[in-house]
Amino acid sequence: MKKLFMASLAITTLALSIGLFQITSCTKALADPPNSCPVAKYPVTGLWEGTYQTDQVTHNPTYISFIIFPDGTFMKRTKVVGANGEYGLTKGRWTITGNILEYKDTTILYSGGIVVNQGQLTYDSSGVLTGGRWQDVSGQSYTGTYQTMNRNN
Repeated sequence: MKKLFMASLAITTLALSIGLFQITSCTKALADPPNSCPVAKYPVTGLWEGTYQTDQVTHNPTYISFIIFPDGTFMKRTKVVGANGEYGLTKGRWTITGNILEYKDTTILYSGGIVVNQGQLTYDSSGVLTGGRWQDVSGQSYTGTYQTMNRNN
């Protein structure tokens, strides 16, 4: 019986020692709570998708995409309102000052002919372009807005 008591006392002492060692060992304070991820930061270059509307024509928000290249060039693909599945393609140049993205482009493929547009959007490195406005500067005088555009890559 004494051997059993001594063995159980030894095992208990060993278990307590291990537990005490784990409690008093080094711990690292976490700067961020567990499971938190840093906020992603996206460059302005890449593929952006969203919708646009025209001030002079009533229509549902309509698909548009931008490809913003690092060399300052820009391409836009716009679903044409009222056309059965037609898209217009444009190319142009862009600049960014602070968080304001500005562009000017000219159609390269559109059944309605040559159109020159310019626009401005607010860039946010979280992956959105907001507060956008565009206007036709080639004579038709159409204007409109972009709804929030999201970076897609």
